[in-house]
Amino acid sequence: MKKILSLVLALTMVLTSFGVVFAADEEPAFPRLTENGILIGGDDGDLMLDQDLTRKQFATFALRLAGWTDAEIAAAAETADFTDVAADAWYAPAVGLAVKEGLMFGVGGGLFNPEGPATYVEVLTVLARILGYDTEGLAWPMGYYALAVTAGLVDEEIAVGEKMTRLQMAEAIEIALDAEMAEGGMTLAQEIDIAPTVVSYEVAEDGKSITILFTDDEEVVFELDAALVANEETEVTFKHAGLTFTELVTWE
Repeated sequence: MKKILSLVLALTMVLTSFGVVFAADEEPAFPRLTENGILIGGDDGDLMLDQDLTRKQFATFALRLAGWTDAEIAAAAETADFTDVAADAWYAPAVGLAVKEGLMFGVGGGLFNPEGPATYVEVLTVLARILGYDTEGLAWPMGYYALAVTAGLVDEEIAVGEKMTRLQMAEAIEIALDAEMAEGGMTLAQEIDIAPTVVSYEVAEDGKSITILFTDDEEVVFELDAALVANEETEVTFKHAGLTFTELVTWE
């Protein structure tokens, strides 16, 4: 029986080690994004996933996904040359840098529309650019959408111009992390050194093997030296993608 992972996830890498802890039977909230500083919530830890995503917010998320830390964004001190972006606005450096990096642009008339909603095609466009695709000369919006389809970024259940929530953005970023860079050879997650994490596990009926599903969509079967003890939480260590994982599992 498949069971969502509980309690402890630890990744051990050469010279680097970090862990994630979450409550039993509770699915982690985008661990690759939270652990790598891409998706950051409020002081209370709330990721505000139910809130609408604005263009000013997405400028920061896009830069983080492209490898910039918040400290680096602030240190770059780029100015946003838009009449609706105040120089002292908290998001001004991110907007200015996102434009300089070619990730986002204004909406015309000297405006950025920072408070406006980020639509699905806008999010897809930025993700495609982060993957290294050239969007110059494409027809708006369907040319950009078609490119996103080619890049493997599109969820067909979401309309092209649909306003995005922070949850939908996080889901779109997760898809982008496992998409190949435009030049091929590696995924975005590999390009920016984000390790896969465990999504779920399933213990075989005889308790002698565990099938692990990872965020890179790899499903790997690990054979055990002996059967697990039924209905008893057991710590199991296994390797994947050059990493060592230690997980608490229960054979029910």
